[in-house]
Amino acid sequence: MKFRKDLVLNLIIAVLLVVAIGLSPAVFADDDNNGSGASSEQEDEAEKHRNEQIEQRKNELLEQFNQRAKERLESARENAKQLKERSSENRKKSCEARKTSLERKMNRAVTQAEKHKGVFDKIYTRVKAFHDDKNLTTPNYAELVAKVDAAQFDAEAKIAALDSLDVDVDCSSETVAGAVSTFREALSDTREAMKTYRKALVDLIKTMHDSNGESNGSEQ
Repeated sequence: MKFRKDLVLNLIIAVLLVVAIGLSPAVFADDDNNGSGASSEQEDEAEKHRNEQIEQRKNELLEQFNQRAKERLESARENAKQLKERSSENRKKSCEARKTSLERKMNRAVTQAEKHKGVFDKIYTRVKAFHDDKNLTTPNYAELVAKVDAAQFDAEAKIAALDSLDVDVDCSSETVAGAVSTFREALSDTREAMKTYRKALVDLIKTMHDSNGESNGSEQ
């Protein structure tokens, strides 16, 4: 029993460490259908409330991103003298040379972020189910779960805000650099949120493994 329990937990930790945050494609093929049945009214209400919170947080983040864009635009205007040293034609050519690559990366970024979050969500669900099914005793379990929930919420909000950014790579516009920079900063924030989510999940699994491994060892 101890061997099986340790093996399962070690496999879960190994999968987490293999998943790269750098938006490399990762897919878990097995999509479990547990047939949990219809959700209760309380669960529906909780989900509705959570979605409203996500929407609210998304709008707050969008305001932050747009505010940062305004600040960068003001800074760019202050340095207009330096920017004028480059001809508009050269700037346009440089933009057009990178436009296709930039648009492809932008379109792929949200998809990959959602895919990685889906992997983490699936692992999190299985970890909690394993803990409950095996009646494990884990110190500070509720606190650790709360941290994972908070990190999961933040990651979902950051991805939603990133997806809502409407960035047009218009090489004839003087503000195109600011728009692209806004997207890159939002993407960086999203990646950091995913790293935080991953760390909270790893901390939960490690604590479960360590505490229950010691408990099993003392019983023998």
